[in-house]
Amino acid sequence: MVGHLVVGQVLTPARLLHALAEHIHTAQTLTSGNFSRQEKKMAISSSDKRDIEEALCRLYDALDGNHNAEGFVAGFTPDGVVSSRYGEYKGHAAITEWLRGHIAKGAEDGARHMLSNFLVDEIDGGAEIRCYLLKIVADDFRIWLAGTSWITAQVVQKDGRWLFTGFRLKHALQKPQGPLN
Repeated sequence: MVGHLVVGQVLTPARLLHALAEHIHTAQTLTSGNFSRQEKKMAISSSDKRDIEEALCRLYDALDGNHNAEGFVAGFTPDGVVSSRYGEYKGHAAITEWLRGHIAKGAEDGARHMLSNFLVDEIDGGAEIRCYLLKIVADDFRIWLAGTSWITAQVVQKDGRWLFTGFRLKHALQKPQGPLN
């Protein structure tokens, strides 16, 4: 049985459309765990979603453009938190110190970060953005995939800007994949 369709029942276009509409409604209201993104009516606008995506892109623009740790951190609230395989860093000073050390080790030399598959959902008092991150590294001789990650980040709007309160980077691949010399 699918919706109100029963095996052996005469299928009319009206019955098929009714069953399909019922199936779609049921699928949209099923929950995943304790939270259903489909059930929740979004109060956040399309413009807000775009601004949140751009706020994330600006973090990596600061990093890729000129290794600007302070520019990266400017996108966070004063008590913002970055969490990754490298550790957890809370507040502007801690995030800046970690990022400066990461840059000093050469971990961002030649790097370009590409973000894709943005999903933005409203959460209490702000929004959550999730996306994929690809880190490509180039030198004078080659280009290679240096890492892939998932980003899950929380943002709030302050003085007309979206700022990050939490930023989790879950690494999937973190090993240079360049050609063998």
